[in-house]
Amino acid sequence: MLPATSLAALNNEQQLVLKNTTEIPDDNEQGSLDSPWFTGYLLIRVLTYAPGEGIRSYEGANITVRGLFYSYNGQTDETGDCLFKLHTNLFRTKKYYVKVSIPPENWLHTKRISFFIEPRQILYKEFLFIVL
Repeated sequence: MLPATSLAALNNEQQLVLKNTTEIPDDNEQGSLDSPWFTGYLLIRVLTYAPGEGIRSYEGANITVRGLFYSYNGQTDETGDCLFKLHTNLFRTKKYYVKVSIPPENWLHTKRISFFIEPRQILYKEFLFIVL
């Protein structure tokens, strides 16, 4: 596990990524715990491959991260990155579901995964879409 980075240690480009993410709590949420003991980080990178162009970062991909009581939405920035600060449990892993889609949002342009995250854990997930 890597230690959590404070916002003061981030450069301007990384702060822009943090500003692009939004957190939407569910109605039945009992209050947020902003302690680092209950926090994990998820960095998502979205790439596209097109014949003749190669692999490129994709700006504007829609990302939804859902847990039992928490839900987060965001979009990738110009580098194809989106950073989420996730709520975790103190003593056990917590399961989240991720949905990443690019226009047109049909089954060819949507990917779904699930993962477990521990407190203070930093996860990196990469999604590659093939555009013909």
